[in-house]
Amino acid sequence: MIRKLRLRFIAVAALCAAIVITFVSLGIVFSNRQQTLQSIDGMLTLLVQNEGRFPNTASKQSAKPDRPARTNESTAMRSPETPFRTRYFAAVTDENGNILRLNTDNLASLSEKEASALVESALQSGKDEGKSGVYYYRIAPHEEAENRTVVVFLNCEVEIASMHTLLRICILVSLLSLLLVTLLAFALSGAAIRPFVLNLQRQKEFVTGASHELKTPIAVIQSNVEVLELTSSENKWTKNIRAQSERLIKLAKDLTALAREDEERPREHFGEVDLTALAETAAEQFSDAAALAEKTLVSEIQSGVRVRGDGEQLASLLSILLDNAVKYADGGKIRFSVSEKGGKATIRTSNRCPVLPKDKLGKLFDRFYRADEAHSGKRDGFGLGLSIASAVVRAHGGKISAAQDADGILSVTAILP
Repeated sequence: MIRKLRLRFIAVAALCAAIVITFVSLGIVFSNRQQTLQSIDGMLTLLVQNEGRFPNTASKQSAKPDRPARTNESTAMRSPETPFRTRYFAAVTDENGNILRLNTDNLASLSEKEASALVESALQSGKDEGKSGVYYYRIAPHEEAENRTVVVFLNCEVEIASMHTLLRICILVSLLSLLLVTLLAFALSGAAIRPFVLNLQRQKEFVTGASHELKTPIAVIQSNVEVLELTSSENKWTKNIRAQSERLIKLAKDLTALAREDEERPREHFGEVDLTALAETAAEQFSDAAALAEKTLVSEIQSGVRVRGDGEQLASLLSILLDNAVKYADGGKIRFSVSEKGGKATIRTSNRCPVLPKDKLGKLFDRFYRADEAHSGKRDGFGLGLSIASAVVRAHGGKISAAQDADGILSVTAILP
């Protein structure tokens, strides 16, 4: 239990750290991407509005005066060096898509033929803007000449590489951060769960001590009852005293067993157990008890079922499940089966009982829980049996569950590896 609690603490800490780190990394990556796309958009807008040229170079290449600053120009023109760092080409086409002017002076990686092919592909796509490889492009009507179109392709190879680099860095930093948090959680998990461990140890000591201390007064009570029966014969009062003292003895044994089962035992000491033989013995023992209660125990035990575990604990598990089924079955048949499939052994008891709410099914394995509260005083037991069974199954690395169908058939299933 302590080991599982420690692992759960580490897992929760790592999960919380992973969520936070992921959101922070995604925020950084998407923020960078948004800023990069805004920068590309501003640059394309600037070039399209100035016929594929920068404003400060337009006057040198034509007789027209410089245009006034337009939307996004101040954002795109970060410095006077921007025109010399920007790689792009632009074209002016007529209404039929024929290229009238192609400017590739600011690009060395493409020939005019390749640039023309990209322009024609962009015009045929029917989109006003898009992406082709490492190029982002925009198509807009010429602002002065009718029936003409300006097409600008911007080389964003550096920007795309920067985004990918940032993404890789964020992934690497996130993984390293997660690893560091996991290691720290592992190192500090012992101190974090120490209060719980101490509380659990005190609880076990109290349960064990109380169970031990109960034995002496119970033994005295039983001795006195025997003396009374010898001197004044047996009567209903002595019978009641004997019955209640026997219940107290069973409670003490159950508490001791529960405290013992909660202790983590190394599985290296487990041996091979013939579950079939244990099941047949248990079924034989409880057949008479079921018959006395006017119930029928039907057993379906597969031969050759073997598991790795503690034989004494597994025998206790089978007895608890059968005792619970016989005790709480509302007449009819009680089915008990043991089978093996896929390397796992399945133990199942099924019996009819009043329909339980779904929220109560999960509580059947809680300590001192009694689902049949109306008859809790009429039946022996303190609600510890299934709790002990659950502890045994967990100690063997298995799972136990309860389910009930619409007809009121309650099935308790234990699966052992």
